[in-house]
Amino acid sequence: MPVLLLGDQRYRVTELSEQGIRVLMENYSTMLKGEQMAGKVSLPTDDEISIEGAVLRFDGEEVIFKLSKGPSFKIMVQEQRNIKNKFPQFYSLLRAQVVV
Repeated sequence: MPVLLLGDQRYRVTELSEQGIRVLMENYSTMLKGEQMAGKVSLPTDDEISIEGAVLRFDGEEVIFKLSKGPSFKIMVQEQRNIKNKFPQFYSLLRAQVVV
């Protein structure tokens, strides 16, 4: 799982795209919708990406941020390729969970 670094705090990333990020945060009571943030995402490949955005919404123990600066399409494709190579069953398991 990628890790989001906000200041001196580290949070696990559950989803990441060019325009958004979903982060596990058990105690986000001090955050407000629309609050600006800037940090770095550390990827399993040891790459770091600078990101900027704002709190979009809260969902259980997760905070969803809308990114104004996020990973490039190229980086997203590289990460998908890495997942496919290291965990070949991952995407087929996701497709099996989709209910039509």
